[in-house]
Amino acid sequence: MNDAELVRASKHFFVKDYIRALYTAKGAEVVSSPALSPTSGSHGYGNSSEDTMLRAVVARQLLREVEATLSVLDEEEAEIIRERYIKHKTAVEASFDECMSTPSVYRVERRALIHWAYCWRGGVLLDDVKVG
Repeated sequence: MNDAELVRASKHFFVKDYIRALYTAKGAEVVSSPALSPTSGSHGYGNSSEDTMLRAVVARQLLREVEATLSVLDEEEAEIIRERYIKHKTAVEASFDECMSTPSVYRVERRALIHWAYCWRGGVLLDDVKVG
């Protein structure tokens, strides 16, 4: 396992899993309560509102875990990850916000993504890299 694989796994997490969790958590805000749903149990397939709400609970937990993991990283690394993957800013925009050169943003981002792979859920991304 090399650094490039760790960076790729971390980027994949933020581009796919984090975004999915974010949309799932936001989308559930418009779902009605399962107890008040007129179609509750009417199809025999379960309650889709309840399923959506359960997925939202899991997604919100993932979002909380992301913030907890970011708090473990170096402050500069955490801020670059927030700028690049949570606020979706370009490296140039992040460089202005963080008062550093664009190449420095890329260096810190790479270092942060490597550290992220080791910190996220006790290194679960390391296992993904080994398996994948």
